[in-house]
Amino acid sequence: MDTCCSTMAAMADATTVRKPRVRALRWLAGIVIRYSQIMSGICYTAGLITVFLLPVLSKPTYISENALMPGSANSVFTPKSATDARLIAEELHNMVAESSDGYMAVRKWAINRMSAIGADFYLHTFTHREKPFTSMRFFSSPQQMPRNWNSTRDGDLGVNTVGIIKAPRAEGNEAVVLVTPFTLDGGKLSSADKLTLSFGMALFELYGSANWLARDVIWVLADARCDSHTAVAAWLEEYHEPKLHFLSAAELAHLYGQITDGMGDASVLEFKRAGFISAGLVFQVSAGNRGQVDSIKVSAEGPNGQMPNLDLINIINTLAQWRRLNIHLDDIIGVRESALLRGLGGVIENIGYIAGKVHGDWGFVMSASSYVESFATLCASFLNQAIGRSTGAHGAFRDYQIDAVTLNMFAGGDLESSSYQIDLFTRYGRLVEGVMRSVNNLLEKFHQSFFLYLLCSPSKFVSVGLYMIPLGLLLITLPLGAAALNSALNKADEIGPTSDSQVLNPHSTNASIPKSTTTKVVGESKENAGRWRRAILVVQQLARFE
Repeated sequence: MDTCCSTMAAMADATTVRKPRVRALRWLAGIVIRYSQIMSGICYTAGLITVFLLPVLSKPTYISENALMPGSANSVFTPKSATDARLIAEELHNMVAESSDGYMAVRKWAINRMSAIGADFYLHTFTHREKPFTSMRFFSSPQQMPRNWNSTRDGDLGVNTVGIIKAPRAEGNEAVVLVTPFTLDGGKLSSADKLTLSFGMALFELYGSANWLARDVIWVLADARCDSHTAVAAWLEEYHEPKLHFLSAAELAHLYGQITDGMGDASVLEFKRAGFISAGLVFQVSAGNRGQVDSIKVSAEGPNGQMPNLDLINIINTLAQWRRLNIHLDDIIGVRESALLRGLGGVIENIGYIAGKVHGDWGFVMSASSYVESFATLCASFLNQAIGRSTGAHGAFRDYQIDAVTLNMFAGGDLESSSYQIDLFTRYGRLVEGVMRSVNNLLEKFHQSFFLYLLCSPSKFVSVGLYMIPLGLLLITLPLGAAALNSALNKADEIGPTSDSQVLNPHSTNASIPKSTTTKVVGESKENAGRWRRAILVVQQLARFE
């Protein structure tokens, strides 16, 4: 009897249909898709809040590479060197004023002084091209960008003057590049460009007698009559990828006479090279508003959002603070003057004060003005990287994975005053010398610090691990909406038109919508989805064809 009962119970269990177990991950995904609108709103709000908190969460910059040792050596750029630079500026001014061709006068002046210290020099010719919105080398090969190297027309031809100092303690395997862009306005050299070139010449002559150099020094006087980025990019392209110039003897003689006016011999057109370029530094003196404090603006954004290694900016910031120089970054004036942002800064300042009163470790010190300035700089850094356009001639170096920045030295005094020129040259000369000494100490390329970051100030940065959090929260709303739409379409395919009210809006519990209306809307949704799918297939086929 017991055996019969147990057999009947086993048969009953076998005939019982077991419900499938719902996996936790699938159940959670279903909940998220069902309430995708609410989840998207929460993520979007959290992302915006995190964006406004980035200046508070930013970290102080620090030097990662111990070999850099900024400020560890005494500067040899003395007030006497600054006085020599002022005299060089007067010499350059007189040569340009007495010449009918200002660019020719600048080339003569540079070659004469370079040859006097025993440096190598040459003239690099290039043709002007349209100013690029972004780096074309990132997408195209050099063969896809034809150049008219044989053009010798005055309007198309640009001439860079290049000098090279061989390091006494090296084998010529590595080099550092200094760039000073200049241009002439109506055949006249502006006071700012005059000081830029004389400042560069004073530094170049100083490095010519320096026994501490472990890298060659290349100085490029970039012909910026079209654009400084174009001039530097053309020189770097030929430095790394030599071109064949198909010029006849007559054309070569004409070109030589056109750009040299008989100075030296034809070897001045021979392109010379040093070693592998470790870093680049573009600097120029600019006229600021009269009466304002002298300042240095650092431009670091390269093409396609590329940034130099953070250690290079840290060196400049450390030396500027040590020399008590005012250093700043680009910002957005409209953001800085926003009343809403100033109010938010006041709220954050009060929150930091109250948190510090509650618990000592919770507090943070950030004034409202500091928050506004940091957020304006952060927005400019984000915008420049998002647009992908270089903020200076240093962007040409990033095409070859060379770390470089541009230093715009704004002068708030009288650029024609001799005493002010000496003071300006002394302070800025010691800064550039300190940067050169730190780069000279490098044992290899910059690699220790960050390459992906945003800047809130020269001494505050947001790392990639931090700014990816708000970016992820803002972008997650897109796949959530797509998943909800895809789930609705799948239900329409599986269930059919009998449950159209649930398919149309998975968040709605109202099933009283007329069947004809729901069937029409579902059909339109399925048709639109089919159009999107066909468009994606067409794009994929075009990409394969290219």
